[in-house]
Amino acid sequence: MKYTVKSIYFLLGLLVVSCNEGIDPITAVDAGVDETAPLIVINKPIDGFQLKVPEAVAAITIDFEVRDDIEISTVSVAMDGTEIASYTGFLDYRYFIKDDLVYDNVTTGVHTLTITATDIDGKTTTSSIDFEKTPPYVPLYDGEMFYMPFDGDFNEQVTITAATEVGSPSLVGGISGNAYQGAADSYLRFPSADLAQGDEFSATFWLKIDPSDTRAGIINIAPAEPASPSDKPSGFGLIREGSADAQKFILLVGNGTNATWVNPGVPATIDPTLDEWVHFGISISATNAALYMNGELVGETAFTGIDWTGVGDLVIMSGDPNFNGWDHKTEKGQMDELRLYSKALTQQEIQNLIQ
Repeated sequence: MKYTVKSIYFLLGLLVVSCNEGIDPITAVDAGVDETAPLIVINKPIDGFQLKVPEAVAAITIDFEVRDDIEISTVSVAMDGTEIASYTGFLDYRYFIKDDLVYDNVTTGVHTLTITATDIDGKTTTSSIDFEKTPPYVPLYDGEMFYMPFDGDFNEQVTITAATEVGSPSLVGGISGNAYQGAADSYLRFPSADLAQGDEFSATFWLKIDPSDTRAGIINIAPAEPASPSDKPSGFGLIREGSADAQKFILLVGNGTNATWVNPGVPATIDPTLDEWVHFGISISATNAALYMNGELVGETAFTGIDWTGVGDLVIMSGDPNFNGWDHKTEKGQMDELRLYSKALTQQEIQNLIQ
C-alpha cells in the first residue's frame, strides 16, 4: 500500500513538471509599484524618411507602439507641435499599438512627429522623429520626361511611379546618392505607353558594368516578336558584348522594317577591368541615331526614323524579356541618374548633363 501511495505522489510530481514545460515564466509585478515610464516605439515613418509624391499636400500613415510595466493612462500624437490624435481607456492596459493612424495634411518641408505616453503614476515619455515631404520633381532639362535617380527606391520622379522589380535588384552608393545594383535574372520594367513615343527620343545615364558576364542588355523598348534575335524592326536597344577585358557597346534602332545598327567598334569599347563609371547618351532623331560615351560621339548612323509599333515595356539593365537574342540578358553592374527625353539631344546638351 505504501508503495502505491509513493508511486501516486511520484506520478503527480512528474505531471506538475511536465505541465510547466514550454510555458514562459510570468514576470512578477509588485502591485501598485510603478517602476518605469512608458516605452514608445515609432515604426513608421522612420526618422529621416522622405515622402515623394506629386501632390502638394499628401497623407502619411503613422504606426507606433506603447508599453508600460503597470498601466498606460494616456497617449497623445502631435505633428509639428499640434495634437492630431489622443487615446485613453486601453483594452490591454499595458500595451497599445496603433498602426493605421492617417494624417492627411502633410505639406512640402520637414515635419516632426511626436508621441507622448503617460502612465497611471504620472510618468511620461516623449519620442519624436523627423521626416520630409520633398517638393514634386520639376524636369530640369528640355524634353525630359523620365527621371530615375535610384535614391532610396525605384520610383520614376516626374510621375512618381514605381517601376516593377523583377528578381532582386538593390541599391548601392553611386555617382549621386544611391545607384541601381543589378543581380542575376534581375531588372526593372516601366510601362512604355506612359512615355512619349514620337520621332525623336534620347536617353542618358551612368553605367558601371559587371564583367563576369561577357554579354548583357543595358536598356531597351522593344517588341516581343520576332522572338529572336535582338535585331528588332521597331523600338530600340543598347547591348554590350566582347571579352573579360574588352567590351563594346552597340545601339540598335528599328525603323519599322528592320534595325539600324550603330556599331562603332573600337570607339565604343571599354576596358571593364578598370571598374569605372561611364556616361552614356543615346540620341535618336527622324534622320539619325547617335551613341555618346563620356560626352564624346563614338558612332552615328543615318536612318529613316524610329518606329514604335508593338513595343513592350521599358526594360532597365537587361535584354529580358524582349531583347535577349544572342544572350544579351541581365546586366549585373550598376546604373545611376537615368533620364529619358522626347527630343534628340545634341552633344553639347549631353556634355552639360555630365557637368
